[in-house]
Amino acid sequence: MHFVRAHTLDPNPRAYGLIDQCADHWHFDTSQDWSKSRDGVANALGGGHSHIGAMIYLGDNWPAEYRGHFFTLNQHGRRANEEILERMGSGYVAKHGADTLIAADPWFRGIEITCGPDGGVYVADWSDTGECHDATGVHRTSGRIFRITHGEAAKPAIGDVRALPAHELVNLHAHRNEWFARQARLELTARATDGRGVEGAAGMLHGLLEKGDDVVLKLRALWTLYCIGATDDAFLTAQLRHPNEHVR
Repeated sequence: MHFVRAHTLDPNPRAYGLIDQCADHWHFDTSQDWSKSRDGVANALGGGHSHIGAMIYLGDNWPAEYRGHFFTLNQHGRRANEEILERMGSGYVAKHGADTLIAADPWFRGIEITCGPDGGVYVADWSDTGECHDATGVHRTSGRIFRITHGEAAKPAIGDVRALPAHELVNLHAHRNEWFARQARLELTARATDGRGVEGAAGMLHGLLEKGDDVVLKLRALWTLYCIGATDDAFLTAQLRHPNEHVR
């Protein structure tokens, strides 16, 4: 796939119908050269043109109003841009929210943002004077990891996910923190792959898919069923007639 680029031409001159971004805004003045978005010039627009890392917050520590919002690190703006995803036709449009994670340190170079088991958000900071096109040498010992929580995050009651029996891994699919649902899927997939077995997991997952009206739970179950090899063409084809559009 080929996407519209903010400041360069597509390398393939024969590319047709370039895919535009789903956001309805830019984080810098596109009438100016991208390099002029540095040093706070584009702060009012969101910080600048360069974005690294992505997270949709699905944890259980931050306030509810952040859940489902998209966050990406803005390198020149030394912040995380917050985007609010809204339905538009068959897809979504991203609306610029308030940028709340702003670093005062001029060396801040955020490169990854993710949610952890405590519901807090972890940001990997390259912490350097340069940027992505730096040619003057890179500091390799100054990187940092920030943990961002709303108040004091509670220690997860669940310990090592890998030690849980299969039925408890299935139960984790209903956890409010998406991190646990994903780890449960990874562990069940690993067991199915190396032949350790996933005792009764497929039946329980089918139950989650077929009962109730929580579409998030249905999708988590469907993805895990596929990962552990518990689906076939007939089953998947039948889901194309499912009453819920997201399952279809």
